[in-house]
Amino acid sequence: MACLDVQEEYEEEIRFERAEKLAFSEINLREHQWFYWGGYGRDNGFFMEMRDLVEYCMECEIPQPIYVWATKPIVLEMDAKEIVEEALERKGLEERMHLIYPTDIERLQELLEQWCAEQSEELGGYEINYEMAIILGE
Repeated sequence: MACLDVQEEYEEEIRFERAEKLAFSEINLREHQWFYWGGYGRDNGFFMEMRDLVEYCMECEIPQPIYVWATKPIVLEMDAKEIVEEALERKGLEERMHLIYPTDIERLQELLEQWCAEQSEELGGYEINYEMAIILGE
C-alpha cells in the first residue's frame, strides 16, 4: 500500500471517529439529499439516493460500504471588507481604506449575503459533511 493511501486511510478513520453517527433509518431524506462514499462511483462519489449506491455496488460486484458521509449545500460567501480592500489595492489606494465608513461596509456585507444566498440556492451544489456519518444496514 502506498504511503499516501495509508495516510488517507488514517485520516478517514479519524474523521469517522469524530463524526456524529446516524443510522440511515434515522435521517431526514429532505435534509440529506446527497450522500458521499469515498469508494467513488457515479458523480465522483456523490449519490443522490441510496438506491443509486446499492445499484452501483451490485453492478461493480463490490460490497456495500458500512457507512457513507452526509452532505451539505455549498454556500457562497464573500467578505465585503476584503473585497473593498482588494479593489483599493488594485488602484493603489489601499492607504485610504480608513475613509470608508464601517456602516457602508456593513451595508455592502448585507447585500452580499443576500446575493450569495440567492446564488447558492440556484447553483444547488453539495459538499461532503465530515461531521456526520450515516451508518448503513441498521
